[in-house]
Amino acid sequence: MKRSFILLISLILFTISSQQSTFTQQSIEQNIYKQILKINGMTFKKITTQLAGLYGLAQKLERYYDDNNKIRLIRYYDTDGSVTRTIYYNDKGHIIFSSFSYYILKNLYPASPYTVGQVFGHGYYHDKRLISSSSQYLIFMKKHFTKSEAQSEIRVHLKYNNITTYIPNDKLSSDKPNPKSVKFRSPINRDKTYILFNNTTLRSGPGTQYKNLKLLPATQSVEIISSGNYQNIGYLRYHRWYKVRYLVEYHAKSPDDVTPKIDNKKQYVTGWVFGALISPIDVEMSE
Repeated sequence: MKRSFILLISLILFTISSQQSTFTQQSIEQNIYKQILKINGMTFKKITTQLAGLYGLAQKLERYYDDNNKIRLIRYYDTDGSVTRTIYYNDKGHIIFSSFSYYILKNLYPASPYTVGQVFGHGYYHDKRLISSSSQYLIFMKKHFTKSEAQSEIRVHLKYNNITTYIPNDKLSSDKPNPKSVKFRSPINRDKTYILFNNTTLRSGPGTQYKNLKLLPATQSVEIISSGNYQNIGYLRYHRWYKVRYLVEYHAKSPDDVTPKIDNKKQYVTGWVFGALISPIDVEMSE
């Protein structure tokens, strides 16, 4: 009887501790989101640097400096203009949020074809360490990743908390050529922007009561078609809904292979996304 009582008390304490831990993490994430909102409302000096990436492909690095000359935001683009990574920093220079996508080219077994895929996700950071993340991957051709291999690829990427992990340090020198003063604004019709958070819900209408069409990955490029009504949703606060569209390629399966293969059919997917989950647009200010 005494042992059962001790086990019961231990279970209760563990449950309370777990709930407190979850609540603390949610509070930290909400506070980070508030910092992101604050950063998105600031005026910056923007420095754009052209980089030579893999295979000589052109890449672009954008750094946003606050009035104290500290980097608060970095955007890194690949050759076709889609976002590869976005990183937010607090006023101490510590990373607080990272939204990313990157390609994987991997040979799983000897003499097997390479697998080409893409990983999407975002991570929240506190005290220089990753506290939570959301990631997913897509396979474009050949053999499929095993679950453990995909998770390993994601962990390898998430452990890096600095843009210099894949950009040479000399590219992040103190040189600041041709800085431009910019600020952010909300998207408007025909703007092209991207989804900031992984697993963002695409809905059939402008409101949480509408049907969930699918979950969009972080960094998914979208075009704004129209603007809808405003809504106040918890810590995401007061934003409007946007009707967006993006281009997809349909996949077909061959009879002897479970791997999706591109069949060259393209079509726009359309739906509604809450504005708090879309990256704002930067606009140049007159000096």
